[in-house]
Formats: sequence, C-alpha cells, structure tokens
Amino acid sequence: MNRDLTKGSVLKSMLLFSIPMILRRIFLRFLITIEHLITLQLLVSGDWENLRLLIWSSLSWKIRQITK
Repeated sequence: MNRDLTKGSVLKSMLLFSIPMILRRIFLRFLITIEHLITLQLLVSGDWENLRLLIWSSLSWKIRQITK
C-alpha cells in the first residue's frame, strides 16, 4: 500500500503509519510476559532441565536476531 504521507490529515497519517509498530510492541510484550510466567512456573516446580532448555532457546533466538 503506497500512501502519500504529505497529503491529508497529519494526525490520521501518523496513526496509520504507527499502527503496525504499536501492534508489534504489544505482541512482543505479551510474548515476554508469557515467557516470564513459564520461567517462574519452572523455577517454582524445580524442573531444572526444562528451565535450562527454555533459557537456551531464548538466548539462541536473541543471538540470531542480533546477527541478522
């Protein structure tokens, strides 16, 4: 979708431009919250092997994101 951001209402253009970024930020915050809840549950239950796997997968995902 090509849209000329220099024409029309400034506020409407800014909102339409920022909606995908806002939705992405909300979605990522939701994922981080879920990951923290899972980690807390594994810590409380003492399931160290699954906790290790969760931490390793999370770190490897972050490393892949940085190196892209």
